[in-house]
Amino acid sequence: MRSVGLSAPIPPEFYERVNIRKALENYDFGSVFTAVRGRTGLSQTRLGILVDLSQSRISAIERGERRLGHVRVVARVASRLGIPPHLLGFPGRENGSLAAREVNWVDRRDFLMLVTAALAQVHQIRALENAECSEKVRTRYWVAAAELAATAAWLAYDLEDHGTARRLWAYALDATRKGEDHPRSTDLAVSILLDMTHQSLHLWRSEVPGDRRRQEALSFAQLASATSSNRKHPVSSMTSGYISAVTAWCWAALGQGEPMRRAIATAQDHSGAADNIPPWASLVTPAELTAQRGHSYYLLSLTEPAAASTAVEQLAEAIDGHVIEHARSRAVALPTLAGAYLQAGDYDSAAKATTDAINAVTSTSSARCYTRLRDLDRIAARHDREPVVAELRRQIRVAAPATV
Repeated sequence: MRSVGLSAPIPPEFYERVNIRKALENYDFGSVFTAVRGRTGLSQTRLGILVDLSQSRISAIERGERRLGHVRVVARVASRLGIPPHLLGFPGRENGSLAAREVNWVDRRDFLMLVTAALAQVHQIRALENAECSEKVRTRYWVAAAELAATAAWLAYDLEDHGTARRLWAYALDATRKGEDHPRSTDLAVSILLDMTHQSLHLWRSEVPGDRRRQEALSFAQLASATSSNRKHPVSSMTSGYISAVTAWCWAALGQGEPMRRAIATAQDHSGAADNIPPWASLVTPAELTAQRGHSYYLLSLTEPAAASTAVEQLAEAIDGHVIEHARSRAVALPTLAGAYLQAGDYDSAAKATTDAINAVTSTSSARCYTRLRDLDRIAARHDREPVVAELRRQIRVAAPATV
C-alpha cells in the first residue's frame, strides 16, 4: 500500500462483510469509500490521493451523485485498496489482489467477458474454414463468420482497441466477399464499411493531428456506396439511408455544407422504407435518426458556427427521445450536445449538458464515451475565457483525465 495514511493494508475479510460484498457486487463505491474511511480514519482528500481521484469526486461518489463506470479506474481503486478481485467479478489473481497489474477492458465481467468470448469464437470459427461441406453450407458459414467478426470488431472499437477492430473488420469484409452468394452478404459488407467510416471520424476527433482521417472516412463511405450497387444482391432501403447519413457526417467533417445537406435529404427519403429490413435496423429508432442528423450539423458547426443552432435542436430532441434502455446512445450524444451549445455561445446550457454528459458517461463502461468527453474539453478550450466554461472544463478533466 502507498504511504498516504494507511498504517497497514486492509485485510481481505473486511470486504467479505455482507453489506460491503453487496456494495461491491453493485459497484456502489460510495458505500465502500465510506466504510474504508470509517475503518482507516482517512479523510476524503487522503483517500483521493491514494486512489488518484479528486476530493470532490470522492465526495460526489459517497453522496451517490457519481459512480465509477470506467473499468480502469475501478481496477486502480481495487488494486490500491486491496479489494479481492472476485468480489468485483474479475478473474482471481494468485496474490488475491489486482496489484500485479491494473486490469484492462478484457477482464470486466459483463461486457468485457462478452468481448473475450467473441474473440475466442472468431478464432474457433476460422479453424473451420477448410472443412468439407456443401457450397450452400459454406456460403452460410462465410456470412456467419463475417457477422461474428464484425460484432467483435465493434466491441474492440468501443474499447478503443482500434488495431484489433481494423483487423477484424478486414477479415469480416473478406468473408462477405467469399459468401457473396448469400442474400445478406452485400448488406453486411456495407455495414462493415460504414463501421470503419465511423471509426475514422472518431479517430479524426481524438488524434492529434487527425486530419487525414476525414478523407479516409469519406473514402470508406464512398466504397460502401459503390459496394451497395456492385454486388450480386441489392442492399435494403434502410441500409441505403444509413450510407447517406454516414456520408453526411463525412461531408460535414470536411466543412462541406451543401453535399452534407443533400446526403441528409437522401437519408430521410430512405428512412421510411420498410423493404427487406436488415437485422441491425431494429435498433434504429426515430431518436437515433434525429441524432444522426444532429451529429452532422455539429460536425459542420466546427467550421460553420451558424450550423450549431440546428445541431442543438436536433440533438436535444434525440436525447429526449432515447428510452432508458438506450443509455449508451444518450452517453454518446450528450457530449456532442454540450459541444453544440458551446459553438452556439449558450454557455449555461453547455454547462448543464456537460454535467448530464459526465453523469451518463461515468455510468457506462465505454472507453469511446470517455474519449467524447475529452473531445468536448478540446472544444471548450476555445471558449474558456468564460468562467462557466472554465469550470466545466475542470469537471471534464476530473471525470476523464488524459490517462485513467
